[in-house]
Amino acid sequence: MKKDQEKKNGEVLGSYQRVGTKFVPPLLKLSPKWEYISWSSQTMPELIWWDVLADKVSHRFAVTVAEEIAKHFRAKGNQDRWWAFVSDYSHLSDEDTHELRAYLSEVDVLPQMEAGLSDFLDLYPGCPISKLFDLRPTGLVDAGYLPRFENRLSELEDKRSRSGVLMQAQAIYMAFISARMHLDSARFSDRSTRRSPCWIC
Repeated sequence: MKKDQEKKNGEVLGSYQRVGTKFVPPLLKLSPKWEYISWSSQTMPELIWWDVLADKVSHRFAVTVAEEIAKHFRAKGNQDRWWAFVSDYSHLSDEDTHELRAYLSEVDVLPQMEAGLSDFLDLYPGCPISKLFDLRPTGLVDAGYLPRFENRLSELEDKRSRSGVLMQAQAIYMAFISARMHLDSARFSDRSTRRSPCWIC
């Protein structure tokens, strides 16, 4: 019985490092060291445009936009950024912006993307994503949209809410499509470790 328990623990904690009486998970051994990031003041504002697209158009359309943007940057070999975060687009050159606009027009997502984000961009005229569109934000806020946006924000304050999880999933999905993140296939194909797949950034 005791040997069976030790064997079971060995499988579950096999990738952990034992330090005294504590077990250190693999993620904490990554370099550089991880730092705390605030969800409400740092991460959520960076990803909120995905929730806006899902709310104004559909979740399916938001996923399509994420997929096409990731495919575009993968083809260019540009994996320096996630391209899921608002601030990523402040680093686009004029040429890169023009190429991305042309690609999104070619795959027929740009017009609906612009329509879906228009009210949000009026709330946030300096948003780096606005450079992708012909219409510049007016800064005039739709009084009918503001309460709707505030209600969405209230739900998103909980990062574990359905909308919060779907918003974060866009970044992960884009990372896989752009090949910024991938599964460790050798580990994943091993039956003994299949319950704890490993992905590499």
